[in-house]
Amino acid sequence: MTHKSKYDVDALRKKLTEQGSRKSDPDEFRPDKPKDVSTEIKYRFYILPPVCQNDKVKGGALAAKGMELYAIPNGAHWVNQKPHACPRVINNEDCIMCNMGFDLFKLHESKEKRTKIRQQWMPNEQWLVNIFFTGWKSNPETLRGKVMWYALPKTVYDLCSATIHRQDGGDEEDPQAFGVFFDEFNAFPLELVVHLNGGQVSYQKTRFLPTAQPIVKKADSTEPDEELIQKVLDNRHYLYGKVDEPNLARLKQVYDTLVDGDDDQSGDAGFTSDESKNEKKEEKPKEEKPKAEDKPKLESRGTASAKNPNKSDKLKNNERVTSGDDDDVASLLSQGETPVKSEKSEKPNTAAASKPSTAESEDEDSTDLANIMAQLSGDDD
Repeated sequence: MTHKSKYDVDALRKKLTEQGSRKSDPDEFRPDKPKDVSTEIKYRFYILPPVCQNDKVKGGALAAKGMELYAIPNGAHWVNQKPHACPRVINNEDCIMCNMGFDLFKLHESKEKRTKIRQQWMPNEQWLVNIFFTGWKSNPETLRGKVMWYALPKTVYDLCSATIHRQDGGDEEDPQAFGVFFDEFNAFPLELVVHLNGGQVSYQKTRFLPTAQPIVKKADSTEPDEELIQKVLDNRHYLYGKVDEPNLARLKQVYDTLVDGDDDQSGDAGFTSDESKNEKKEEKPKEEKPKAEDKPKLESRGTASAKNPNKSDKLKNNERVTSGDDDDVASLLSQGETPVKSEKSEKPNTAAASKPSTAESEDEDSTDLANIMAQLSGDDD
């Protein structure tokens, strides 16, 4: 007689796969993925202005550190389905993993090899922003009127940068958003369009709507509702608290394992402390170590030794989160010379806060969100 287990093996497998990845945050917005190439998923929201030092944030705490821009950079190297914070992206510091990637890029011209190098050595880069969902009827009801944070992919971040640099609003036939798109009294809504391109998630069709308006308007009016706007701003998230600080020692262990193929490193290199070295050797026979002169030399960023140009082909192709069309080798190489500047962050001493309630807006563009904002104000209690 066959015994039917009461345990859900599929659920267990899913849970095991999720372990080691970043924990789910109910305040983080993650767009749905289209089911097929003919499907487009759209959202509309405002990107909110930067949090200044001592500004009130979600939960009632005061921000320990102010933002210089509307977004802060974040990035991680994904190795064996585990993220490792990138010091170059987050703190503008030297990164041993990025250095290797930049060196190997300059040794290989083929798209296939550069794709492998990017997957193995380069971080996924994102820019964290606070967003406020409008009452647009196509937004999911659970999102309307909600303040969340979102990790912008490079395609959308580049669109934001281009909008700031644009000098005017175009012409009547092709009006364009321009300037400070996140001004809470004169903001341009962003329409995020998610679709599939070549099997990868793409955001190339995303655009700013060309008409600026207050993020919350008085009922039956185009005038800003300053009181409700302030409540929205008071529910922004302290984004520095969402960024993990890089662990340089841990990153060095991961690097050594990838380069040397050596499971006998002093660090666990992705294995927990109760996994013996003998077990690791049984799973993967130890290969002969390459001679020292065969390893790429990382004397300086952007300088590589040509003694072993095919080194990357021997490395394990580790899984990592990518943004499809958002990866650009030319952009990465330019970052190798002039990385983004970012200061180290501190976390505020936040109080526990309940999840904001939501309600359906009666109009398409969030002109009357009084009920929603009243519920948002309850988070401060």
